[in-house]
Amino acid sequence: MAETALWEWFAQAAAARGVALDSRQLGQFQSYASILREWNERMNLTAIVEEQAIVVKHFIDCLEFVARMGLFSGDLILDVGSGAGFPGLVIQIVRPDVRVSVCDSLQKRVGFLEHLSGQLGLQQVTCIHGRAEDLARLPMHRDRYQMVTARAVAKLSVLSEWCLPFVSPGGRFVAMKGPGWERELAEATVTIARLRAAFKESKHYELPRGEGERSLLVIDKVGRTPVGFPRRPGEAARSPLGACA
Repeated sequence: MAETALWEWFAQAAAARGVALDSRQLGQFQSYASILREWNERMNLTAIVEEQAIVVKHFIDCLEFVARMGLFSGDLILDVGSGAGFPGLVIQIVRPDVRVSVCDSLQKRVGFLEHLSGQLGLQQVTCIHGRAEDLARLPMHRDRYQMVTARAVAKLSVLSEWCLPFVSPGGRFVAMKGPGWERELAEATVTIARLRAAFKESKHYELPRGEGERSLLVIDKVGRTPVGFPRRPGEAARSPLGACA
């Protein structure tokens, strides 16, 4: 698909999902794709490098999150293990009225996120370097965010222990998952309960051009994070709570 036609198609695909992009936002997405491809030549940010694939597999996938999750102006959102900025920076482009923090354990990826945010003129993005298990123990992050999300980071049994400690009581953790999420959810049941949360629903959708099925797993935080969670770095992956029960 020619470049002009691709971006016209993207704008139409966004509109079909209830996301109206103005010319500035469309330009931000074009710059995002260009900067991502440039940086990806010297550091590993994504295996998806062809422009059309970036649009479909990254941008539209993240637009589904924005369209389906009912964000409120002023919401404080955290994207854990943001990597190349998905979905955090896409959320900020589409909803500049919310506040987005993106965190990653690798400083060089945080450097990319800082550079990209600056180039795109994103005013309400905070880039944080650190491991989720360490950051979630800090008062400035613990039980603070109205919504926490993660995409393509880890299995749900591990991800829940990393992410739920950031969520404020009454807030939500939304995991972006592909096929096979049902088994992951079953394995994460103990972890979710121990972290004082409850699975609410799954929201399913298909990417355009036959690029696969995706789901948003919505988990509600019903109480404050218990003392002792998250456990030490690496422990959730080595010994998930369900396996220890």
